[in-house]
Amino acid sequence: MVLNKKINKKYDEEHKFRALAEQSSDIILLVNREGNIIYENPAVEKIMGFKIEDRIGRPVFENLHPDDLNFVTGSFHTLLRNQYSPAQNHEIRLRHSNGSWRTFEVVACNLKDGDVSDAVMINLHDVTERKQTEMILREQEERMLGITENLPGVVFQFCAKDNGQYDITYVRKRMEEYFDDLPELKDFFTFFLSRIHEEDRDRYLSSIQEAVEKEIPWNFEGRFFAQKTDEMIWFQGLSTPIRHGDQLVFYGILLNITERKRAEEILRKQEERMLGITENLPGFVFQFYVKDNGEYGVNYLRKRMTEYFDEVPDLKDYFQLFLYCIHEEDRDRFLSSIQESVKKEMPWNFEGRFFAKKTGEMIWFQGISTPIRHEDQLVYNGILLNITERKRVEERYRNIFVNAQEGIYQSTPEGRFLLANQSMARMLGYESPQDLIATITDIASQVYADPDERTEFIRMMKKQGFVRNSEVRFRRKDGSIIWVSRTMQMVRDDKGQILYEGIIEDITQRKESVERLRNALAGTVRAIAAIVETRDPYTAGHQRQAGDLALAIAAEMGLSTDRIEGLRLAAIIHDLGKISVPSEILSKPSELTHLEFELIKTHAHAGHEILKDIEFPWPVARIVFEHHERMDGSGYPKMLKGEDILLEARILAVADVVEAMSSHRPYRASLGIEAALEEIEKNKGILYDAAVVDACQILFRVKGYRITYDEKTNHRNYGNL
Repeated sequence: MVLNKKINKKYDEEHKFRALAEQSSDIILLVNREGNIIYENPAVEKIMGFKIEDRIGRPVFENLHPDDLNFVTGSFHTLLRNQYSPAQNHEIRLRHSNGSWRTFEVVACNLKDGDVSDAVMINLHDVTERKQTEMILREQEERMLGITENLPGVVFQFCAKDNGQYDITYVRKRMEEYFDDLPELKDFFTFFLSRIHEEDRDRYLSSIQEAVEKEIPWNFEGRFFAQKTDEMIWFQGLSTPIRHGDQLVFYGILLNITERKRAEEILRKQEERMLGITENLPGFVFQFYVKDNGEYGVNYLRKRMTEYFDEVPDLKDYFQLFLYCIHEEDRDRFLSSIQESVKKEMPWNFEGRFFAKKTGEMIWFQGISTPIRHEDQLVYNGILLNITERKRVEERYRNIFVNAQEGIYQSTPEGRFLLANQSMARMLGYESPQDLIATITDIASQVYADPDERTEFIRMMKKQGFVRNSEVRFRRKDGSIIWVSRTMQMVRDDKGQILYEGIIEDITQRKESVERLRNALAGTVRAIAAIVETRDPYTAGHQRQAGDLALAIAAEMGLSTDRIEGLRLAAIIHDLGKISVPSEILSKPSELTHLEFELIKTHAHAGHEILKDIEFPWPVARIVFEHHERMDGSGYPKMLKGEDILLEARILAVADVVEAMSSHRPYRASLGIEAALEEIEKNKGILYDAAVVDACQILFRVKGYRITYDEKTNHRNYGNL
C-alpha cells in the first residue's frame, strides 16, 4: 500500500514535470550519472535543430565547446558527489546542428532519490542574440571612444535635471592637458566654473540656463585658465540636448579656439587699418558684383559719396542712381566699358563726368577696379577718383602744347613720332603734326643730319635717362639743315614701355650769330697776338705754336670741342701781358738779372688784368693767369697747386715749356725737342700734370707729332698727325 502511494506520487511529479517542460521555451534535459541524456524537451528541436529521439542516450557533453568542457564537467561531478551542492550557474557554448555556435545561460541542479543524487537537471536559456547585440554595442562603444579620444576638443556629457541639478557624467581624458588634478565627475561642473574667466562666468551660466529652459542647442565662447600650461584658453562649447525622462542630456564638445581668436584679432586690426585707409583715400572705394545670370549691384560704397549727393539710396538702388547722374555724352561709354570688362574679365578703367546734385557742378571722375571671380560672379573692388582738377590742368597744358613756340614731341626708341605739336611740324617743314607723324618712320635717317648723333642720344638716355640743352643738327623735309637745342627725358607709358618726350628749340639763327661773333672774336684775338709779337721778334709765333700743341694735347685727352676752342683763343694771347714789359728786356741777348726776371713774371697778371672784363664764353683770362703755375706750388703768380690749377692752364703750361725749349731765344739757341720731352718727363707729377705729360709724349713718340723750321717766316711749325 505504501509502495503504491510512492509510485503514484512519483508518477504525478513526473507527469507535472513533463507538462511544464514541454511548454518551456528553454531547453530542459535530464542527465544520468553516466552523463547521458535521459530526457530532453521539444525546445531542443526549435533552438538547436536536433530530433529528440536522436538525442536520448547521447552524451550530454558531445556538442560542448572545447573551451567550456573542463569547468562544465567539473560542475557536473560536483552535483553528483554532493547531494547538498547548490545549483550551478554558467555560460556555455553549444554547437548547433548546422555547425554554428550558440551561447546559453545554464542552471544545473541535482535530482535526489532519497539520500543519493541519481541525476542532474539542466536548464539552457538561449542568449545568443543578446550576446551578439552586446558585442555590437561594445564594438560601437569602442569605436565611439576612439572617435572621441581623437577629436580635436574635449568631449563631454552634461545632465540637467528638472529639479535644477546639474551634473557632468562624462569628460574626455584630454582635459588633463589643461589641469594637473582633475576632480571626480560629480564635482567637475563646479571645478570648471571656477576656472572660467571672471568676465565670462555670468555669460557662461546664463547660456546654459537658456539652453536648458528652451531645450535648444548650446553654443558659447569664453575663456578659462589652464593651470597646467599657465595660460588663458579661448574655448567654444557646442552641444545638443536630448530629453531622457526627467532630465536633459547634453552631448557636446569643448574646442580650443585660442589660435582662431588670435587670428580674428589680427584680422580685426587689419580690417580697422583697411577701413582707415579706405576712409582716408582721396576717392570713393566701392565693391560691385556681376553674376553670371546677369544680376548686378553694389555691395559696398564709401560714405564720402554724400559729398556729392544729398540723399544716397540703398545699395541695391545705387547703380541706377549713379547711372542717371552720368553725363549723357558719357553714359553709353560707361555701360560699354563695364560690359567689355565683364565679358573679358579684365580690369576696368573709365573716365567720364557725373552731375553732383549737392554742389550743382559737373564732376570728372576716373573709375578703376580689378575683378576677382567668386564662383558664379565677378566682384570688382575699385575706386572712383575725382579728376576734375586734373582735367582742367590737362586742358591748360593742351593749350600750351598746341600754342607753344617750341617743338614738343614724344617718340619711341625705335624712331617713330607718337605725338607732336604744330611748332614741331613747322620746324621740320611739315604742314601738320599728323603729316609729320605719318611721314617719319625712322627719326635717325630722316631727321638727324648725322645719324650717329641719334645713336649717341640713345646711349645717353639709357645711361642717365635725360639730356638737357643738347645742340644737334636736324634735317627738314626739304633737305635743309637747322640747328636745334633739345631737352629730353625718358618716361614709361601705361604698359611700361619706354618713350622719349621733350622740347626742341630752333637755334639756327642764334648759332649763325654766335659763329659770326666767334669769327670776329678770333680775328680780334689774332690781331692782339700780332701786336705782342711785333714787340718781341725773337719769340714771334710762339703763342700760336704753343697754342697748336696745346690743342693737340687737349684733343688727345678727350676734351670737348667747346673747351678746346676756349683753350685755342687763350693760347694765342697767353703772353699778352708782355706788352707791359719793356721790349729791351724781352729781346735782351744775354741772361736776365733777378730784377728783370721778376719784371718778366708780371706778364701773367698783366694779361689777366687786360682780359678779365672781356665776356668770353670761356675762362680765357684765368687760363692766361695760371699758365705759369706748377703742380707743386712753385709757379707764379699765385703759387697754386694740383687741381686748384685749371686743366686748360695745365695743358698750356706743358705746351709752353716744350715749345720754348725747342725754339731759339735771344740768349740761347734751341735746346731741341728731345731735351724738352726729357724735361717734362723728369718733372711729371712734380711741376707738370702727369696726364698732360703722358698725352704729349704719345703725340711725339707714338703718333709722330713733330716740329719743323720755316725759313720764310722764321717760325717753328708743328706737323700734322
